[in-house]
This record gives sequence, structure tokens and C-alpha cells, in this order.
Amino acid sequence: MKKNPIMLFIFLAFALTACNAVPVAPPTAPPPVIVTVIVPVEVTQPAPPPLATAIPTEPPLPTSTQVQEEPTVEPTEIPPSVAPQSNVGGLVFTDITRLSDTLSLNCLPTEITFNVTAIDPYIVEANLYIRMQEYPSGSVTGWKNAAVMERDGNNYSYVLKAVDINPDWRYEKGWLDYQFVAVNKYHDVIGRSEKITKEIVFTRNCS
Repeated sequence: MKKNPIMLFIFLAFALTACNAVPVAPPTAPPPVIVTVIVPVEVTQPAPPPLATAIPTEPPLPTSTQVQEEPTVEPTEIPPSVAPQSNVGGLVFTDITRLSDTLSLNCLPTEITFNVTAIDPYIVEANLYIRMQEYPSGSVTGWKNAAVMERDGNNYSYVLKAVDINPDWRYEKGWLDYQFVAVNKYHDVIGRSEKITKEIVFTRNCS
């Protein structure tokens, strides 16, 4: 078998080229890229100191020179004419009341209701006595039994009308005084209230 000289030549040329070829270093990897990440750091400021709070202090106790004593108020003496009477019932009556402090012949009120309660079990009757004092002369009448009071158990009441007063007693102006008298079943007087004077003003006319 004959070899083709052309093919042999080409083969040798490739062989020589392969022997004389300089080896090429393999490509190297690129250097790594360094990425710097900046992380923000939060700086915590120290908390401001708390504000000073004023602590209230109690006032100092007064010294002996600062203590002021309360003034002593003396009771005002009540004039005898209006002083309360502790024994006005005379130990036989209690709850003595009236519905008015004035009485007039021609103006209102023209009548007064009196009430009283008997505390003595032997009382079976209460009588209302009256008298008149003129103002300003002070002329005074005698006492007169004005009425036997109406009874309801131990309670007695009576409505005194100005027209029932003796015409000679109807002063232009004066005081109507009164007293209660207790009577037992034998018609004996067993007790009296105090004489209540200068507490009811009587007038004949309006002016």
C-alpha cells in the first residue's frame, strides 16, 4: 500500500505545530469583589435626669407665743320681760301655745286660739283667765274668768274673740295677759300656770 505523500506532509505539519505550541495557562477566576455593608448604629442618648419635685412641707407648729385663744363670748342676758319661763305651766300644765301674738277688734286677727295640756291626772277642767294693760299708761284691769276651755282627753283649747272682751277693756292699744287655772272634779282649784304678760298686743283699730 502506498502512502499519500500529501497526507503525510499535512500530518507532520500538525505534529510539529503541536510540539512547538506553548502551553496556555488556564484562565484564572477574577478576584472576589468585597462589598462593605455599612450598618447604621443607633446611638441611644442617656435619659435626662427627672425634674426635681418640690415636696410640700407642713407649716411649723405655732409656738406658745403664736397660739391665739378663742375669744370667750359671754351669753347675752335676755330682758326679764321676754325671758323664757321654765315653770310656766305651774307643774300642772305643759305644751302651752297660742296661734298669734296680736289681737284686734277691727283688724285681723280678731281671735286667738289657746292650747294647753294637763299633766295632773286630777284635772278635769281648765279655765282661761285674762286681763288688759293699757299702753302707755300701764293702767291694768283685774283678772276675769274668760271661759271654760274645751277638753279633748288631757288637751284643752279655746278660741278667744276680741268682741267677747269687756267693752271697758278695749283700749286703743294695750297688752292682753292670760293665765290657766286647773280644776278637779270637786270644782276646786288645784293649780295655776304662771301669769303670761305683755306678750299679746291688743289694738282697737287698724292704725
